[in-house]
Amino acid sequence: SGEYQIVIRNNNRGCITYFPDPVLLLSRQFPLVDEVITSLPTDCNSSDGSITITLVNTNATNFEYSIDGGLTWQNRNTFGNLPEGLYPLVIRNLDATCVVEYDTIDFFDPNGVMVELDFIQAPGCIGESNGAIHVQVTGGTAPYFFDWSSGSMDSIPTGLAAGSYNLEITDDEGCMRSYDFLVEDPEVFTVNIGPDRDTTVCPGSVLSFDLGDSTGYIYEWGSLDGFYADSSSVEIIDTGLYWVNVWNQFGCFASDTLEVNLTNEGIVPNFLLASEGVVGEDIVAVEISWPIPNGVTWEFQEDSVQLVDTYLNSYTFNYLFPGTYTMTMYSDFGACVSKVEKDIIIYADSTEITNNVTLGTNIKTYGLLPNPNDGNFVVNVCLKNDAAVLLRLYNEDGVLINTKTSAEAEEHDVQYSNPELVPGQYHVVIISGNEWKVLTFIKS
Repeated sequence: SGEYQIVIRNNNRGCITYFPDPVLLLSRQFPLVDEVITSLPTDCNSSDGSITITLVNTNATNFEYSIDGGLTWQNRNTFGNLPEGLYPLVIRNLDATCVVEYDTIDFFDPNGVMVELDFIQAPGCIGESNGAIHVQVTGGTAPYFFDWSSGSMDSIPTGLAAGSYNLEITDDEGCMRSYDFLVEDPEVFTVNIGPDRDTTVCPGSVLSFDLGDSTGYIYEWGSLDGFYADSSSVEIIDTGLYWVNVWNQFGCFASDTLEVNLTNEGIVPNFLLASEGVVGEDIVAVEISWPIPNGVTWEFQEDSVQLVDTYLNSYTFNYLFPGTYTMTMYSDFGACVSKVEKDIIIYADSTEITNNVTLGTNIKTYGLLPNPNDGNFVVNVCLKNDAAVLLRLYNEDGVLINTKTSAEAEEHDVQYSNPELVPGQYHVVIISGNEWKVLTFIKS
């Protein structure tokens, strides 16, 4: 017996036709229930009910029937002298080679006492005993009497741990029904600062953590060096072992730890940025970190900034509105990411600048070759109009090494010969009038 899909084809297999519907083929001895006829008991305390099973196109006497899930069998298709209850129907052929389970027969008075689950309140934390079962009772004759397997006689049992519970409810006429309920523990309460958060930081780096501010939660951060915070978010700037303890609104506890180490690679993150500027005039931020980072990301107030150009370690932009702004640079050194912030004040026009500098736009292009070099290199500066150029060479600590001047011209090629420079990073500041640019190179 079973379900089959019929397919027909011609001899040369060039034409294949599928029947649209599958065909159900049943054994002559397959018991297919036509109807279950029930006659309920006179009342909930009587045992005079009956259940009759009729089959489709089959002699009912060719089968055996069970209404207790297969524990006992009879050849008759009618069961009598039955009280109210749930009866799982199973039918098999006489040699028991074909056994079919059917739906459980609900043999209760629909107007009798009935219990519906409203909701189950899980314990607040795993292992605690503060859960509850909320039910609604209908039908039958009030008042109702509750007998829970937990020992509670209340309509809503409380103080429950995770587990299985049975309710026997009886109405005023003595009619009783039994129900089973399962109380489960809540999900494990955990706190996670982040995957693999034991980390190495650069000098001056700030580690930010935000666990999300959940209502009713208590947060407690600490370290061996006395760090303490009671908020969901913190910033960590020092090395050491840190931990966070969290209690949720039910009092469940969880914790996590973090070890912060300082890189020993001699990293010095930094960038150059003017302290003042004018709306609409180009501003240049120049990354001067050592060693050269793998990459640099700039962060700023995007709705107030217009990008002009990016080139190697410089970022050219201008501000659209007056105000005080913060420019943030993230330098990726592989082992860590460093964060440096600097502020700049932008005025509506140049007359407001406190140092009386008027920004110019005469420098057209500038460059330094070769880079890296052995201390011998050339700085090329092209101007829009003839002007003199002043060049200042600084080491990575900002110490002035020398100063060069180039007479008034449109294009300048300034030769440097400084083989005595120790290997490292250096900066050439180009000044023409009141405009300046910065070039960074590596002495190999």
